[in-house]
Amino acid sequence: MSADNERAALENAGRVWSAAKDDERAAMATLYAAVVAAHAAGVSEVEAARLAGVDRMTVRRALGKL
Repeated sequence: MSADNERAALENAGRVWSAAKDDERAAMATLYAAVVAAHAAGVSEVEAARLAGVDRMTVRRALGKL
């Protein structure tokens, strides 16, 4: 491939990666809000982690404990 094609491929890969990071951050914010709400309603950290399919440290991070 030519250098121009490689540059275009690299720019495209960068855009795709940036968009994926944005999507991940949005999903994390949604998860964190759900963890906070569930915990406020009485769900334990362990149960929140199990239900969300994440580890307990993720739950603790969402609750501001880490």
